[in-house]
Amino acid sequence: CMKGTSMGNQRPADGVALALNPSHASKGKGQRLLVRNYMTPICEVPSTGPNATIVEAVATMKHQEVSKILVVQSGVAIGLLTLNCVLQEVIIAGRSKESPVKDIMVQDLHTIDCDSTHDDAVHLLHKKVVHCLVVSGEDGQCLGVVTSYDIARLDAKLLHVSITNASTCSVSHERSAHDREDYG
Repeated sequence: CMKGTSMGNQRPADGVALALNPSHASKGKGQRLLVRNYMTPICEVPSTGPNATIVEAVATMKHQEVSKILVVQSGVAIGLLTLNCVLQEVIIAGRSKESPVKDIMVQDLHTIDCDSTHDDAVHLLHKKVVHCLVVSGEDGQCLGVVTSYDIARLDAKLLHVSITNASTCSVSHERSAHDREDYG
């Protein structure tokens, strides 16, 4: 499992084949990469309740090796606790580490629909200057999250696939030209 700043374990978002879903291809634009195909599912997202203490939440973050944790109440995402929140509020401002998470969490969550494109997610992260989007379904329920780390990892994988495909095409093209010279 790859861990780091993402909110969950690495999944088959190396399922680039899954992410490039032809059933969602738009006319004239080819295949679209959808958020639903590479998000971290909610069942894999580290979370805590709003009344958990900051120290309990940080222990969970440390154990999960993540830099942010979703704050959930009755199955609804209501906030996000980041290491930056802890740094600013506990270390710098001197708030008690026994304070509830709800006192320092980011409450302004940015959401994206699960059928939004990869480009939409990249644009929203950049526009809002955030590193995490909550992914919602048709009825507004939280299905998972997409982080800037998820996007960077997926973009690296897509680049690798593009380079590999370009190299294969180039070798195939050179071989065809060579074959014509020998037999033409």
